[in-house]
Amino acid sequence: LRLRPLKELVDALEFSLGYVQRRINEPKHNSAKCQCDTCAWSREAEALIDVFRNARSVFSDTRRAE
Repeated sequence: LRLRPLKELVDALEFSLGYVQRRINEPKHNSAKCQCDTCAWSREAEALIDVFRNARSVFSDTRRAE
């Protein structure tokens, strides 16, 4: 994993997150409030992906300004 580019790792995490979210997307299951390990992991993974995207966006904007 250490040899893989960060974007590739984030893409893999995003794919995994999509899979997990489809598996827990049940009609009576509120994953936004659920405290099970799977839902907690899903929320943490979403937050990590958001951090990566925001950092890339800021970095891209900074480079364009130069």
